Amino acid sequence: MSVIGRAPRCREPDVERAVKAAQQAFPAWSKLPALARGKLIARAADLIEARADAVAALLALETGNAYTTQARPELNATLDMLRLFAGVAGELKGHTVPWTADTLHYTTREPLGVVAAIIPWNAPVYLMAAKLGPALAAGNTLVMKTAEQAPLAVLACAEIIQEVLPPGVFNVISGYGEECGRPLAEHPLVRKVTFTGSCPVGKIITSYVAPKLCPVTLELGGKSPNVVMADADLALAIPGIVQGMRFTRQGQSCTAGSRVFLHESIYERVVGAVVERMQRLRLGDPLEARTEVGTIISQEQFDRVQSYVDMAKATPGVRVLCGGGRPADPALSKGLYFSPTLIAGTKA
Repeated sequence: MSVIGRAPRCREPDVERAVKAAQQAFPAWSKLPALARGKLIARAADLIEARADAVAALLALETGNAYTTQARPELNATLDMLRLFAGVAGELKGHTVPWTADTLHYTTREPLGVVAAIIPWNAPVYLMAAKLGPALAAGNTLVMKTAEQAPLAVLACAEIIQEVLPPGVFNVISGYGEECGRPLAEHPLVRKVTFTGSCPVGKIITSYVAPKLCPVTLELGGKSPNVVMADADLALAIPGIVQGMRFTRQGQSCTAGSRVFLHESIYERVVGAVVERMQRLRLGDPLEARTEVGTIISQEQFDRVQSYVDMAKATPGVRVLCGGGRPADPALSKGLYFSPTLIAGTKA
């Protein structure tokens, strides 16, 4: 392992500064016309696009995601997300309802105030945009906590965005959950919390927010199956299974198709073709252009993946069809490389 950068280990005083900055910026930002807010978000996207290659390289370095197949495409999706909400900002309209001959009832949309966003490490820049775009377009200000495993690319984007947005509109803190995530979620001035991450942490976030009856949005982990029926178009299904396993993110995705259910009549054909495709995937340095699969995010996650595979190997009737541990290539002996793995015979 080697050090590629350092990020602040924020604690409660830093949370207080960030939330107060967002609160102070809220009145002016919320009164800015929605179209004007949208134009500033679009301008932020333009500035990030001008430096997208450098940000994507930093993203690949800190996450282990391959530059070509994941990190650079994530930057493209980030730009699309920001521009989407920049474009719809002007559509934040209420409703007008006729009541009597000379009376109309109408509604307006009012921003909540300071929004707290807590993001994970597997697609940090994209999820930054997915939370920043709607919150700011609607007239809220934002305090975002990065994942402790991958703060650098988000901090780099935040620095770029500061060139466009008024001070205090978008604030970023980095650190550990208990030290800055919890005080952020619990802060009385935070009027909305949005979290993407695991189900257990989502439950904890909810418990932090519940006492103040603050709205909370949770996007939590999944365990998604690929189901292939006897009459499926296998020319589509087989590559779809491999793509759906999200190997370009080393399987570290809440949308990964981590289980496959096959009809017995096509079982052998599909399994053989899937294994063949998986074995052709190119593991390597995330910054190499030819690399398709990079490294696991951290030693902790690597050990967790290995423990699951070891558990499967120790289960009667289970077969490891490919992968199952570190790749045999000596060039990949250093680093958290894990071969794409397919296990058969496990119970649903």
